Amino acid sequence: MNATIAVERTTLNPYRLSWGAIFAGLIMVLIVHAVLNFLSLAWGLANVSFSPEGIEVPQLNAFFWLLLNTIIAMFVGGWVAGRLSAVKQTTEMVLHGLLTWATASLLSLLLVMLMAGTLLSSAFNALGASVNWAGENVSALVNNTTPALIPPLQSAVQKTLPKWRSAFDTIQQQVEQVLDAAQKKANTPLAAKEYSHQ
Repeated sequence: MNATIAVERTTLNPYRLSWGAIFAGLIMVLIVHAVLNFLSLAWGLANVSFSPEGIEVPQLNAFFWLLLNTIIAMFVGGWVAGRLSAVKQTTEMVLHGLLTWATASLLSLLLVMLMAGTLLSSAFNALGASVNWAGENVSALVNNTTPALIPPLQSAVQKTLPKWRSAFDTIQQQVEQVLDAAQKKANTPLAAKEYSHQ
C-alpha cells in the first residue's frame, strides 16, 4: 500500500516542490547569518585596543566577513531545505537549496531597499527641519534688528549722498566739455578739408 501512495504522489506532483522546506531553509539562513554577524562583531570589538596614540582597529575587511558569513549562511539554509524536502534525488535537493538562496536574496534586497528608503526619508526630514529652523531664526533676526538698523543707514546715506551728487555733477560737466570740444573741431574748416581728402 505504501508503494501505491508513492506512485500516486509522483504522478500528481512530479517535481515534489516543498515550500515548507524552502521556508525552513530561509529561516536557517536568517538565523545563521545573524549569529555569524554577531560573532564577527564580537571578535572585532574584542580586538579593538585603546592606546594613548588612538584607537587601533584590526585590519580585517568588514566586507570580507560579511561576504563569508553570507556564503556560509546560504549554504546551511540550502542544505537544510534540501534535506527537509523529503525527496531522494540529488537534483531536486539542489533545486530546493537554490530556491532557498533565491528567496533569501530577494528578501535581503527588499530589506536593504526598505532601510535605504527609511534612511533617505529621515535624512530629508532632518534637512527640512534644519532649513525651517534656520529660516525662522533668520526671519526673527531680521525682524528684530531691522528697526535698529534703519536710522544709522539713513544717516549714512544722507552723509554720502551729497558726495555722490557732486561726483556725478563733475563727471557730467567733463562729458559735456568733451562733447563740445568734439563738436567745435568737427565744425572747423580744417577738419572738413581733412575729411574731404580721405
